[in-house]
Amino acid sequence: MMLAGLGQCGIIVGARLRLLRAPGQVVLRTLNYPDLQTLVSDQGRLATAEGLGPLTSRIVKEPTGQVRFQLIGGSFFADGDDTDRSPPWMEGLQHISQAPPVRLPYWDYLDRRTASQTASIAAVKRGAKNPSLAFMLPAASVVPFVTHVLATPEAFAGIWLIEVFPMITARFAQPLQKMPAADVSVGVRLHRRTSADTMHDPQAMLAANQTLVTRLLATGGKCYPP
Repeated sequence: MMLAGLGQCGIIVGARLRLLRAPGQVVLRTLNYPDLQTLVSDQGRLATAEGLGPLTSRIVKEPTGQVRFQLIGGSFFADGDDTDRSPPWMEGLQHISQAPPVRLPYWDYLDRRTASQTASIAAVKRGAKNPSLAFMLPAASVVPFVTHVLATPEAFAGIWLIEVFPMITARFAQPLQKMPAADVSVGVRLHRRTSADTMHDPQAMLAANQTLVTRLLATGGKCYPP
């Protein structure tokens, strides 16, 4: 009952976990897309793909105004497997180009964000603010919503990265994690931060988040954390 509660209701002091044998390696592929609609369409198709491990996307708006849409998918391999072959889940995707595959030992994959998280914690201790926003939308609502964020300067204030990823709603059954009323939901994370060169106003970013919360709730979305 406490899972997904973020410590608001109690502290979990014990858990029983089912163990699986870890793979030896992870191969990550970054695919470049022409637009958001095509990216989200392929992600929805991949949500139930066999043999696919990690699945997310990165949306970055350059200072010039150009937007990069990237899908990141991964495959798990045992040590000694042929990791060079193109995985079956890539067949029929609508990307326009791809980066060279990145191979990682499984532990390095699990530990990949430690350095960035350490840097973020250090920045917060120095006074930086990062009022980010995480939420889930019905699949049909994600393209109009993210397009609005990208096109509206007030909504986009301080955003350096947007992550979008599909979620099979029925798999999230904990009562404290509220999900949209849709077979496939889409998780969205708007990463905001202040910095010495941009000096975005943290209060303006909080106000942008609150406006977006009202908008996403009106489209059937759910906030996490509340």
